Amino acid sequence: MKLLMNKRSVIAVLTVACLTTVLLTVTPIRSGSPGAGEYDAWLDWNDDSKIDMKDIGRVAKAFGTNGTSIGKASIEYESDWIDITDKCGQNVIITHNLNSTDLIVDIQGKTTLESGPHQRNYGLTGEMQGWNKTYGGTGYDYAEALVQTTDGGYALAGYTDSFGAVGYPNSWLVKTDNLGTMQWNKTFGGDVAWALVQTSDGGYALAGESNLLKVDADGNLQWANSYDGIAYALVQTSDGGYALAGSNDSTAIGNGDFWLVKTDGSGNMMWNKTYGGTDYEGAYALVQTSDGGYALAGYTVSFGAGSTDAWLVRTDANGNMMWNKTYGGTWGDGAFALVQTSDGGYALGGTTGSSGPADFWLVKTDGSGNMMWNQTYG
Repeated sequence: MKLLMNKRSVIAVLTVACLTTVLLTVTPIRSGSPGAGEYDAWLDWNDDSKIDMKDIGRVAKAFGTNGTSIGKASIEYESDWIDITDKCGQNVIITHNLNSTDLIVDIQGKTTLESGPHQRNYGLTGEMQGWNKTYGGTGYDYAEALVQTTDGGYALAGYTDSFGAVGYPNSWLVKTDNLGTMQWNKTFGGDVAWALVQTSDGGYALAGESNLLKVDADGNLQWANSYDGIAYALVQTSDGGYALAGSNDSTAIGNGDFWLVKTDGSGNMMWNKTYGGTDYEGAYALVQTSDGGYALAGYTVSFGAGSTDAWLVRTDANGNMMWNKTYGGTWGDGAFALVQTSDGGYALGGTTGSSGPADFWLVKTDGSGNMMWNQTYG
């Protein structure tokens, strides 16, 4: 019997990075002392023991009601434009030292193709918001994988009951622009896509419950290959081929093992390896390491201290196991995301139940898989 866990039931931890752009700095310049009946541009208008844009702004608003000012303050700032066109679709943080939340920023650009230049108030209210989009029909539709594409847009893969062959889940690939507007979508019958990469030729590769599919940049199918197992993770390898990781119980020692498949650029299997014990193991994350080998992360029932533990397996370029490590306590723990870090170690994201109710879990290891630290969130 196949005991294969549905990936929808796991929590993927993703970390994201924020872009901070320094917009401008200010240096007030005093131009002289006021005379009788003139405003003092250096007046601490709101008595907060500092002269800042709030004071200068209040003076400027009141200027002309009585008296004339010859002592107006000026502002020096970096006036060069900052080109952020390559940040389309992203949230951009603007940092300033004006000591004021009443700041208007002119953005020369468009929010839509039809609109003209616009303004956004970056004070306490009025921040420019992001967006969200939904795609689907009358049935159940799930996105299981996401990549940002080289044109600044996005591609999502998963499966749909709304479209495609009737009576079957269909792999579904959706391509959007940078604002999430759908450009095209394609269905591929009789499978579920769990993993997605944009390939070096601008196309896409999808891996799922039985197939590895390759499509061109417009989503047109180029080839498909079937394997006896479920792939939850996929990378395009440095030689132009592919590596898949998941679970296979047809050649397993126990109920299911970690499974690593290496193919050529046309999806033809070059070799495959299984790793596991007498019970169930499932790999949900995969990276090709800097030395050309592979690291797989997931969970194991056969090894470790608890009902399930996070498991990290490191192999050479031919899939031969070099070492493996388990992480966790007496309850359910698992890893569902993995990166190789800049120091040569690894970071695993997943969930842990050993410290109480299930929480987000981040584990950092050295290059040999020894835990350096771990943190829970939730």
